[in-house]
Amino acid sequence: MKIFFLFLSSAIVFGSNSFAQSKTTEFNILQAKSLDIPVEYKETGDANFDDLIYRRELIRYFRSEFKMPEFSRTGEKEKDIADFNIKIKLWYQQYPQFVDVLNLRNYDQFYRYDASCYDTPPIYAKGCSDAEEKAYQKRFNNWMAHHPDVPKLAGDDEASKQKHERELAEFYAKYYKK
Repeated sequence: MKIFFLFLSSAIVFGSNSFAQSKTTEFNILQAKSLDIPVEYKETGDANFDDLIYRRELIRYFRSEFKMPEFSRTGEKEKDIADFNIKIKLWYQQYPQFVDVLNLRNYDQFYRYDASCYDTPPIYAKGCSDAEEKAYQKRFNNWMAHHPDVPKLAGDDEASKQKHERELAEFYAKYYKK
């Protein structure tokens, strides 16, 4: 019984710790305000969306004002990820006051928020053959399946379906055949 209790309590502690790192907390927001960071957290009612927008704005701010490193693609993804993780650690050593503001420590945590971590869409060649067109379509669909910003269907009612179609159309307009 004692072993089960220790296991359960450690699972709760570790579970809540990982959850705290995945969401922007009031502490993170207060840290940003105390450092006079001009990025504001805006509540829309969707905590996931609010967190996404806030952290993306923080990353943009830190890149423009404090030269936060971007993810660089050389073709060797594992090496690129390791290099990015080292650059981020070094940047945090230079600016330790921002660790609790951004609350992202490595590539896996940055991926959802940092556009430099996303794979670029396949390049479309105008005037290509039908076979090349089909190959592009396959590459684009595969790329889209792994992109974190692809709109997701939020419900099965008509309003949700229409919203999803609008968002999907905007996504295609931004990336398809570019």
